[in-house]
Amino acid sequence: MFAPRKTNLRDGREVHCRVCQRIVTRIRRLGLRPEVAATPLAEDGRCEVCGAQPPNWGLQLDHDHTTGDFRGWLCGGCNAAIGHAGDNPIRLRALADYLDKKAR
Repeated sequence: MFAPRKTNLRDGREVHCRVCQRIVTRIRRLGLRPEVAATPLAEDGRCEVCGAQPPNWGLQLDHDHTTGDFRGWLCGGCNAAIGHAGDNPIRLRALADYLDKKAR
């Protein structure tokens, strides 16, 4: 896979593949620490929560909004669920308990 075109570089090439470039851009935009860029994706490209394998390595960077610390690579659904719960583990456990109760 060729790197995306970048007209401001002499040879017109970027130094990262498209997937890596998206990650680096997101890290910069979020103001996260540079060492996050060195954190590799899981070898199999699976979400660290549910194990789903999004197409084209479509994992999202999960981070703590308070500290900016990198937490892991998640699929869009798991990352959104954590975000909608306000990064609150008590609320997420309560949601799981609710689903368990209603499934009976």
